[in-house]
Amino acid sequence: MTQDELYSMLKKWINVIRRAIIATVVVEGLLVIFIGIASNKIGETIDIWLGIVIFCGLLYLLLLVVRTMYLLNFPGDVTDELQSKSKLEEYDKSFSRQKIVNEYINQTVKSLNDQTCTTNVGADPHMCDEGLQVRLKDVLKPVISNTNTILNAYHINKFTIGLHIDFYRHEPQDYSKINLIPAENDMVFIDNWEDIDDKGILILRDDLKLEFSLIHKGLLDSESETKQGLEIKSAIHKSLKNVEFVKTQFKYEDKLYTMICSDMPMVCSDTDASGVMFVIMEGVYEPVEDLPYLLRIFNRVAANYIYKYNECVFNQVFSRKQQESRKIKSS
Repeated sequence: MTQDELYSMLKKWINVIRRAIIATVVVEGLLVIFIGIASNKIGETIDIWLGIVIFCGLLYLLLLVVRTMYLLNFPGDVTDELQSKSKLEEYDKSFSRQKIVNEYINQTVKSLNDQTCTTNVGADPHMCDEGLQVRLKDVLKPVISNTNTILNAYHINKFTIGLHIDFYRHEPQDYSKINLIPAENDMVFIDNWEDIDDKGILILRDDLKLEFSLIHKGLLDSESETKQGLEIKSAIHKSLKNVEFVKTQFKYEDKLYTMICSDMPMVCSDTDASGVMFVIMEGVYEPVEDLPYLLRIFNRVAANYIYKYNECVFNQVFSRKQQESRKIKSS
């Protein structure tokens, strides 16, 4: 039952009491009439009319006390006061959350700056000296560590968070597989980027233990998905292709899960997506109004970082292969 429904029930209950008090006023009027009539009929000896006067008088006093207690303890605008107080508390909570979220955004941007400003592009650049998954966990740490605050879902503590990235690069495991193509002016090009280019899902947090059981790196390219895996794939695919925020629900092992997907805008573009951030939680969740815009801010930071990371890998591989080429020529 929602808070508004509870307030509605309370208001109906107070209206019933009000009608009861109005009825007591009518009864009080009748008692006054009975007391007046009975008083005129009281004789010099104790009789039934005296009993009627006493009974009506005590009942009148009781009703008067009840009506006075109502007026003192049940003001007519009590529900309005409760609703106003509740809205004020919600506003204070929302304002507090907004301040915290702004700080998270600040931390994320600072983390991006820390990662990129210390980069020395060349043979041993700092930015791509670790895997992209590790680096993104650091850049998006405010989101990963404080997911319930970002989602305004303080009653939920377990999440699975991942990124589907349509294109990213990684350092090759075997540099010998990277071919060099000599060109004019002593330039060297690389042809087979297959050992460097990649795509797929990177899991950043997995409290629900859904990686490998439902989610894997090549989920979007898989043609064998069924049931829950297909539902997850469809939600990510819809967010990616339509460049939109998506919410869906699915059941897995007799448990209901809610999944939200936020498109990651392509660098320098709002009309195309380069990936999708998704969050899965157990139970029912209704996204707050600002969530799509908020997640897009973090996604923009992540997209910019991935772009820089790809550039770093390219420069690192290219620099190393050029050095190898010069050594071969000099020998």
